[in-house]
Amino acid sequence: MSAHLGLTTSEGQSVTMVSVQYFLDTLLPPLHPTMDIHKTVNKLKRMGTKSRRPITKHNRWWGFNSDPIDRTKVTKKTSFKRLADVVRDIVRAGTMHGQELSLRFHNNEQPVFGYGRDKDTLPDAYLVLTSVPETRSPWEKISVSGEYNVEKWYEKENIYKVSESMCNIMRKDPRRRFTFGFTIEDTEMKLWYCDRSQTVASQPFNFITVGIYCDSDVGYHPDIIPRTMKL
Repeated sequence: MSAHLGLTTSEGQSVTMVSVQYFLDTLLPPLHPTMDIHKTVNKLKRMGTKSRRPITKHNRWWGFNSDPIDRTKVTKKTSFKRLADVVRDIVRAGTMHGQELSLRFHNNEQPVFGYGRDKDTLPDAYLVLTSVPETRSPWEKISVSGEYNVEKWYEKENIYKVSESMCNIMRKDPRRRFTFGFTIEDTEMKLWYCDRSQTVASQPFNFITVGIYCDSDVGYHPDIIPRTMKL
């Protein structure tokens, strides 16, 4: 790994940038041994009707027939709305019989763009762990933070947003040993990892995500049990 000196978090910490393969092999939880990425991709190309294949004949995700930056009639709020459909289709294609979905994807219906966010502002998108009780705070339920921007030159703003979101998760939940995130600028995506000593980002890439993990895979300490405070 080597530090990418041009990237720093909202708190001034240097971000270590690594290759995509290193991130996948070292930081992401492993895929279930019975899962086959190639079979899942082929299934995504065949699922649905001819006009609604998750992966179209042009090898693009359905709903993204054009790049976000080229959509002249949409706003930042709706540019990545179809990502929810992409995640849903991937989960449908990759879910194994008898396995319950442990993560659910949500787009923030009221995202705050620019630097007008505060400590209570939720990410532009997020994956929540389904096993966390509804009584917990939003930050305790979020496992993966996602931040969007249409323009590629807003990379620094996305870094600020995702680092703030990941830090909020770590601050508000002592069970969290680490957390994940992702950023998208137009078509470029990076994966992010944050623990209590470092922040790591992958080089930009396109990837297939999976929605079946256990609690410890996405950063929760298995031996710390939260107490419910009665007010």
